[in-house]
This record gives sequence, C-alpha cells and structure tokens, in this order.
Amino acid sequence: MEFKNKIAVVTGAGMGMGKAIAAAFAQEGASVAVVDINAEAGNGAVKAIRAQGGQAIFIEADVSKAADAQRIATKTVEAFGGIDILVNNAGIQHYGSVVETTEEEWDRVLGVNLKSLFLCSK
Repeated sequence: MEFKNKIAVVTGAGMGMGKAIAAAFAQEGASVAVVDINAEAGNGAVKAIRAQGGQAIFIEADVSKAADAQRIATKTVEAFGGIDILVNNAGIQHYGSVVETTEEEWDRVLGVNLKSLFLCSK
C-alpha cells in the first residue's frame, strides 16, 4: 500500500493509460479523482475502481479551461481533504496536414496537451 492515505488526481482517466494509472493508484491505497471530459468513460473507471475496493470520484472537466481546472481541485479537496499527487495525463491528437488543420483544431490540441498542465498544476 505505497499510496495509502494519499489523494491522487488523474486527468484523462476515463480510458487507456489514464484509467490504468488511476486503477494502479487505487490498488496501492490512494483515493483517486478520476478526471475526464467523457462522463460515460469516467464513471466507468470509477465503477471499476470501486468494484476492486478502491475509493474514487469522477469529475467531468475540460482540462483546457481554467474554471474547470479550479473545479477539479475544489471537488477533490471537498471529497478527500487535499491533493498529494497530480498526474497530468490528458491528451488528444489531431490527424491531418498543416494545410488541412484549422486554427481551432490546433488551439484545442495545444489547450489539452500543453495549457492544461499549467492550469491543473496551478
């Protein structure tokens, strides 16, 4: 129980690597805030953690938005009393050439993959 009595926030935790990270923290005793923009996936990750006896909450959020990043911190502290660990795992990709990619698509990728690290760490 390496993370017993610790509180972990994992972004992009609804599926894939983020879901596995969240589950691993829970298995090692951490209480986990599962953060994802996809409510169905996020709630499924929480259900799986709880089925294994872990403690987890789901927070639906767009990590590229400052208000959502602040809400992640607030809800985690309300639920568990603090934050010890942050895993900035959320990430997206866009397929297409520079010519095909719109400015909005580019901004979205940078928002999730780069800006969110600043916002969630803040």
